[in-house]
Amino acid sequence: SLINDILDLSKIEAGKMEVVPARYETGELFSEIVNTTWIRAHEKNLEFCVNVSEKLPSMLYGDEMRIKHVLTNILSNAIKYTQKGSVTLFVESEQTGADEILLKMAVIDTGMGIRQDDMKYLFDSFKRVNEGSTKGIEGTGLGLSIVKHGAILHNAEIKLESEPGKGTKMELVF
Repeated sequence: SLINDILDLSKIEAGKMEVVPARYETGELFSEIVNTTWIRAHEKNLEFCVNVSEKLPSMLYGDEMRIKHVLTNILSNAIKYTQKGSVTLFVESEQTGADEILLKMAVIDTGMGIRQDDMKYLFDSFKRVNEGSTKGIEGTGLGLSIVKHGAILHNAEIKLESEPGKGTKMELVF
């Protein structure tokens, strides 16, 4: 996983990362994401909730692999930095044209949160914020950098709300 993150970051920085769109099944995509992340939440005795809108189309056209990688990184971070409580994934869509939607995803956790002063560094490569309070938590500081670059590749928007001691909400709109 670490090697793949470093290789992805190298491709991004070299301008060699491209969006590879194709048709994909949304149910299969979100099932894979949930199946690879829920076990970590379960191991930490966290409540892991998934709320996927009934209105989400069953088939979409986009870069399934990048979307999966981005969302998995966000969920992994939420679980990693949440010691008690819950991590929740929300997925919905908004029709914007005859054959177009906005895919909206949000991850909300009850974790340690992020100080306002640290938010500007959150997506920097190899940068970990709250270093003092994250002692003992493994990480390289690459996950959210890859999230940022994946969002940029898709012209996606990232919104972040956080309060230290109360948790974080990260939204992606593709």
